[in-house]
Amino acid sequence: MSKNKWTDAERWKLLRALGLYERQLKLLFHIESWGKRSLQSIESVSKRLDTGWSIPSSTKKLPLRIEDDPKSVLKEIREYKENASPLANIKIPACLLGSLGASDEEIVTLERRIVDLQDQLSEANKKIKIAHREETLFKSLAEVIRQEQEPLKLISLPSFTPKLGATKVDAVAILADEHSDAVIRSAGTWGLEEYDFNIFRCRLTRWVNTIAKFATVHLPMHDFERLWILKLGDAVHGDIHGHGPKNYFRNTIKASLAVGDVEAQAIQTLAPYFPKGVIVIGVPGNHSRRSLKKKDYDSAHTNFDYLVMTQIATRLEREIERGTVSVFAPESYSAYALIRDRVWSLNHGEDVRGYAGHPWYGFSRRNNRVQALVARKGMRVQYFTYGHYHTSVEMQEADAESLHAGAWYLTDDFAINALAVGSEPVQPLYVVDDDYGRILSIPIYVRDDDKEEEFRAGTWEPPFGNNLIIDSLGGGFDSLEFPLIGG
Repeated sequence: MSKNKWTDAERWKLLRALGLYERQLKLLFHIESWGKRSLQSIESVSKRLDTGWSIPSSTKKLPLRIEDDPKSVLKEIREYKENASPLANIKIPACLLGSLGASDEEIVTLERRIVDLQDQLSEANKKIKIAHREETLFKSLAEVIRQEQEPLKLISLPSFTPKLGATKVDAVAILADEHSDAVIRSAGTWGLEEYDFNIFRCRLTRWVNTIAKFATVHLPMHDFERLWILKLGDAVHGDIHGHGPKNYFRNTIKASLAVGDVEAQAIQTLAPYFPKGVIVIGVPGNHSRRSLKKKDYDSAHTNFDYLVMTQIATRLEREIERGTVSVFAPESYSAYALIRDRVWSLNHGEDVRGYAGHPWYGFSRRNNRVQALVARKGMRVQYFTYGHYHTSVEMQEADAESLHAGAWYLTDDFAINALAVGSEPVQPLYVVDDDYGRILSIPIYVRDDDKEEEFRAGTWEPPFGNNLIIDSLGGGFDSLEFPLIGG
């Protein structure tokens, strides 16, 4: 574009072109939003834009019709803004300025701001479309699971007899950071750990048996009514950090169905020990996101943990109808449960940052802030539960208790080489009564070296996942009955 002075008519032409271009963008945006993408609709818009258009005779540089090539018009407008001379070289028609009293420089600044905002809007719309596609994908997959998966058959329940003189209690079991399809090599962890989906099945069996024994044998003076299973995320190892092709199933959708399948079997196995039912509540973790991209706080269900919960609910559909199991997956990264008149908070914990390498200071600050917020609803959290850091810790802070779950494996290639850390695989079990709240903490050490060696030798098979629904539709863990341990 030439740097010569522009005439009033040419200046008017440019401003008019910019205004029409903005109107065209808005109209086209509405057309796309309404799903009317036909050529006829676009032509209709062009005709509307052309109404009342008059071409100054002195204008030679710009296209005669803006709808012929709007990108070129916008490009020339931008070139004009970059090369336009100062105020002294430009005359603005009085009818354009009206009573606003604005200067040329203010108008040019505002026009540049408009173009910049249009660029930002375009970029934001691209991101929104990607987010909508991913959210639609997960909701569609969940709908397919609900339609196609076969529910487990009902199992027989015992006749429950109240224990005379026993304290009425609930059990709260944390189920966090399974990373069930991760593949951890013995060589990569100095011989300290070996883990994959089948070893997870072995450890899940020990988890179920331990809960059942405490409910029936080890605590005879406690009459267990309900079991609360708080799932805190990262049930699958996921696709982030490039793990997807390296995981056990090499497909995270299949892994989500598999872990949901075996955990549904485990939950159904525990139902006969709790006369008032098993309640499962799940929030998503960070490994179960689709990629390393920034966390989408608006779409908690755009997450493979949601598919795991969907599979659990679908497989336990008959138990849910009978009232022995309830499954909740709120579309939120946090959840709150009222257990024996006390509020429990569920959150994976990946958003909490520590200080000097220690995350616990960050949790202390977060808990205080959460207490201040929930107080606006007349609530107070008594127990905060977290996963993510794979370290079993209990702390008292923020006028509450902060309970952190361990993991399902001792260490992995990253933890042992980059951080030189590892801890015994453990998941916490809590006993809760009406008078005192959490009265007992029971660490469930899920690793059973003897059984895992028997599995590797082919002399023992864990009961969960023998016939996965993802491998044989309509088959599965349907026909077994589970007598009370010690009964």
